Amino acid sequence: MNDLKEISEPAYNWLMKKAPTEWSKSHFRTSVKCDMLLNNLCESFNSTILDSRDKMIITLLESIHFWLMGRMCKKRQSVSKWNYLVGKRIFDIIEKNKKVAQQCICTKSIDGSFQVTYITGQVLSVNLETRTCTCRSFDLTGIPCGHALACLWFSNLDAYEFVDPCYKKEAFEATYAKGITPMPSSDEWENKDKNPILPPPETVLPERPKKSRNGEVNEPPACATKLRKTPQTNQCSNCKQRGHIKTI
Repeated sequence: MNDLKEISEPAYNWLMKKAPTEWSKSHFRTSVKCDMLLNNLCESFNSTILDSRDKMIITLLESIHFWLMGRMCKKRQSVSKWNYLVGKRIFDIIEKNKKVAQQCICTKSIDGSFQVTYITGQVLSVNLETRTCTCRSFDLTGIPCGHALACLWFSNLDAYEFVDPCYKKEAFEATYAKGITPMPSSDEWENKDKNPILPPPETVLPERPKKSRNGEVNEPPACATKLRKTPQTNQCSNCKQRGHIKTI
């Protein structure tokens, strides 16, 4: 925070007004097993209903119902194809952490405690019984970090047994065990003899209706990752001089 204050004091003051649990991984709770700082789940859902969210409420709900029914069916079928106790994303993370584990030296202390020395000289403390590491990656995600993997290799233990149960096959099977039931069209619905709920009067606003949401103040534009075109100087094909072309 002191380094940030030297770079930008307004940014320092803006962050100090917020609780550290909202933006700093050092203050995240380790019980939720999530280290995400982004709202990607909301963005994914928003992009999914983009074509339907400006429709009438019944049409919107039917669209969400149809999408959820198909998604849960695909997820239920994909879990049965897992080759490991965890999904491919968690498997790839563990494989990536193995490269860090290969550069660690473990020294056993007592019970499940280890002192781990990384190739850079960094020294960390790992406890396999509490499933914690001073790098906090093991604590926050529930996935063994590279330092913890080195200790597991030292103890001849299976790394997948130390992955949090929320990532394992049993948890995903329980999540998608119940599907979304099919629903007939509105002409097949039972008539309850109630007064129908009519939609509000339609008001046509000027200009074309917006499809994309309004971005935050500090949010980069959608094309922020694109490189700008390098300015070029034209050359005349007749006089071979720069600054104009043949037709001008």
